[in-house]
Amino acid sequence: MRFNSLFLLALLIIVSVFSVKAQDSTPEVTPESTSEAGSICSLIIQNALEAAARECASTGINEICYGSGALELTPRDSGEIEFAASGDRADVGVMQQLSLLPFSVEREAYSVAVLRPRIDLPEGALTMLAFGEVTLQNISDAESDFLAREVLVRRGAGANVRDIPDEAGSLIGTYFWGQALTAIGRTQDGAWLRVIAEGQAGWVSADLVIGDFDFALLNVDTPDDAPVLYAPMQTFDLRTSVFDAPCTELDAMGSESGLLIQTPNLARSARLVINNFPVSFTGTLYLQTLPDTLQINVLEGEAEVGDIQIGTLTLAAGQLAQVLLDADGLYVR
Repeated sequence: MRFNSLFLLALLIIVSVFSVKAQDSTPEVTPESTSEAGSICSLIIQNALEAAARECASTGINEICYGSGALELTPRDSGEIEFAASGDRADVGVMQQLSLLPFSVEREAYSVAVLRPRIDLPEGALTMLAFGEVTLQNISDAESDFLAREVLVRRGAGANVRDIPDEAGSLIGTYFWGQALTAIGRTQDGAWLRVIAEGQAGWVSADLVIGDFDFALLNVDTPDDAPVLYAPMQTFDLRTSVFDAPCTELDAMGSESGLLIQTPNLARSARLVINNFPVSFTGTLYLQTLPDTLQINVLEGEAEVGDIQIGTLTLAAGQLAQVLLDADGLYVR
């Protein structure tokens, strides 16, 4: 089953704290359109979501799309990137921080942003929908097209990992049939792959391993390049407001601020590090942060949280994990 950004936007309404009756069409929001504050609030949110669905439906891989409301994008380098109109795009790789500002009835603004980072997916990308008051900090220094995928040793005699892409290189380790390595780069001719194994970076002959993706997708590396372990937004810090559903009337719709993340399908898992906490999942997650807690809600599919060092827990759809954070909002191993 495949998902798209329109389904993800609709899902936001489904998980809303309040419900709203379906309407044949969405009127423009004006102070004169209704005398009820709750109705104005609901219309602002509905218009914001529909604008994001319409203008960001074609967001490309490794792009950020401005959906609606008030957003501030801080680039890594000096300069400024301004979102002037719904549908404006920027490269995920240039982002250091994305801030969605709080809901405002006076400004008729509800903040929505769509991101589609590739992370470690060889085809397709994650779809991220941030809404309400949210801050995302991109921790990775990787380039936009960076890819890291698992490869397996294919030869019974094993495969040697060396410090340079040459048979004369010093031996780092020997791995045997079926053992997994993480490929993060390749030589220009594709004869050697740069891999991470047990925390070490090295090189292995491409003929000795197999993977379920095209090795040509990997970055071209040289031994002098510092190994990069995570793609843009594959490791990030999240902050959200809490208990801030903007519309409080019983017939109004609205959701607490948060981040929805969705894989392209249920066949391939995506690996993330969120607030220093590892998460692998397929399907859809709904993330929020309390002052000392990261909440991971599995809405569809399943998630494996944690790792071998700290222990793992598998969550099914409908289950929730709460991860304790320190004063800096990070998980401490």
